[in-house]
Amino acid sequence: MTFTWDELVMIGIIEKLGDPELVIYFMKILKKEKNKYLLEESREFHCSLRVTKEDRWKKTKELKEKGLYHMMSSMVPITCSIPFTNSEWKNSSENLRNILYFRQGFMMKREEQESGISIIKKQLVSEKIRCLNRYMKYYTYISGNEFDEALFDFIIFNDYNDDDYPYIILEYDYDSQPLISIIG
Repeated sequence: MTFTWDELVMIGIIEKLGDPELVIYFMKILKKEKNKYLLEESREFHCSLRVTKEDRWKKTKELKEKGLYHMMSSMVPITCSIPFTNSEWKNSSENLRNILYFRQGFMMKREEQESGISIIKKQLVSEKIRCLNRYMKYYTYISGNEFDEALFDFIIFNDYNDDDYPYIILEYDYDSQPLISIIG
């Protein structure tokens, strides 16, 4: 069992003071102070991300003059204000691109019922993640371009409210091996 910050503070104060009214009084004061601190801390962090283009170019020039080329990221655009390494930038770009696959109705699954009838259902988010990370990434029969083409067709057809839009379906064969197909 874990306690929230408020509960921990209340337990600490009640042990020292022993009066519930004093606990309520001090909690009102402490909550205001905590909120001020969190607000200032978050403001400072977000302001640190707002670096002007001139500052970024200046930092790049300083690194170049010092010969610290290994600290300059060749893949990361100079306009990116958050400090990324090349591998972090590559992962971030890939993840942002993969977010499009999470559109509602694009990734489906086929489930067999006890009666022998199979129904098509929407995948849960955890299933979509597993499907993207394990199955679609290393699937040899369908290329990534084909998945992308199906996705963009799905987006176009959904804009026109057409019922015959393409989607990806995940099903399992008799050995419980995943099979992915593009329908439509």
